[in-house]
Amino acid sequence: MKLTLDDLPESLREVVELIGLSATLKLVEHYGGLIAVYVPREIEPDHRLARDLGLAPARKLAGHYGGDCLRNIPRCVEGMRRIRDAEIRARRAEGAARLALEFGLTERQIWTILGEGDEPDARQAALF
Repeated sequence: MKLTLDDLPESLREVVELIGLSATLKLVEHYGGLIAVYVPREIEPDHRLARDLGLAPARKLAGHYGGDCLRNIPRCVEGMRRIRDAEIRARRAEGAARLALEFGLTERQIWTILGEGDEPDARQAALF
C-alpha cells in the first residue's frame, strides 16, 4: 500500500509539497501531536529539525516558515499504521520475531498484520 496525499490531513499536504513525503513522515513521527514547533530562520546541521528530518528538508522549512511555528502537527495515527502494516507485509520473509523487535510489536500482532492469525512455533508443530 502506497501512501498518497489523500491519506494525509489537509494541514500536511503543503508540507509534503515543500519537503517531500519522506521528510513529512519524519516530521509526524517526531513532532506529531504538538501544538507548535518553532522553525528558526536559519538551520544549522546540529539543529534538532536538521537531525530529525535531514538538513535539506529542515532548511526548506526555514525558508518557508522561518521565524514562525508549524501549528497543530497531526499524529496521523491511521495513515502511519497503514504504512507500517504495508511495510511489515512487504518484509514478511524476514520473519515475525525480527519484525516484532524492529517495530516494537508482539509476534502475535505481526502474524495478525500478516493475516495469518497465531502462527505456531515450528518446533511446536513438529510435536504433532
